[in-house]
Amino acid sequence: MSKVNHCVMCGRPIEDKNDLIVSIYSLLFTPKPLHNDCYAAAVRGKEVFLMGRMPVNSLGFNVLCIVDLIIMIWLLFESLYILLIIMLISIILRIFSWFLYERQYRV
Repeated sequence: MSKVNHCVMCGRPIEDKNDLIVSIYSLLFTPKPLHNDCYAAAVRGKEVFLMGRMPVNSLGFNVLCIVDLIIMIWLLFESLYILLIIMLISIILRIFSWFLYERQYRV
């Protein structure tokens, strides 16, 4: 039996992958699962300071990871290793999000 994700806002289980939003929920860059509706309400409300505007499991974040990867290859040749490590954070967050929350759902 697979693990059931629970929304950090309402506590109800998230049963469908289309209803799953993984967002950075604190200043510690920890991705947390939310319902679509709970995320929308949190972005409209006061929770926006603690939450990222772009969900980790969105198309926009995937594009950001691809752009980061291209820039990282360039930075590798320029020997700018500090920037390389900073840009690696988004890719690690995306992989972490998939591994913890998304891989158990069937498409």
